[in-house]
Amino acid sequence: MAQSLSRIVIHSVFSTKYRRPLISSEFEPDLYREMTRILKTLDSHVIRINGVEDHVHIIHTLPRTRSIAELIREVKKKSTKYIKLRHSHYDWIGWQNGFASFSAHYANLDELTEYVENQKLHHASSARNSSFQSELIGLLTRHGVEFDLRYLFPPDPEVLAA
Repeated sequence: MAQSLSRIVIHSVFSTKYRRPLISSEFEPDLYREMTRILKTLDSHVIRINGVEDHVHIIHTLPRTRSIAELIREVKKKSTKYIKLRHSHYDWIGWQNGFASFSAHYANLDELTEYVENQKLHHASSARNSSFQSELIGLLTRHGVEFDLRYLFPPDPEVLAA
């Protein structure tokens, strides 16, 4: 084959530092536009991005020449700079270390896109346990990812000090 072609779709999830509710509805659209722009500069196409106050879901492609870790590291780093520059009145402390990424099956892409689009409704529903922690544990379990709860959700030092 004379050229290298690929289309690998990834579902990435990461939270704000200590899962604090830092993503304000006031700057959320700007944040998602900037994250989409950052990923585009890294040759990753964003299919859908959405979240709530304490975490973000991104459905995006994986470029042939970059790792998932590199994409997420750059999105976190550059979006933090953007927030501090453009929305400096917010007490932004950054993103949590780490992330979770899963391969997305083409046959279920519409269902996954709808799930990400409906994040606010999903987390507002009182009929389910709608915390980020329970959602992430469910995603990890469904995708067969082994994890240790002791390291998955670091405690917030401000809560420990109280």
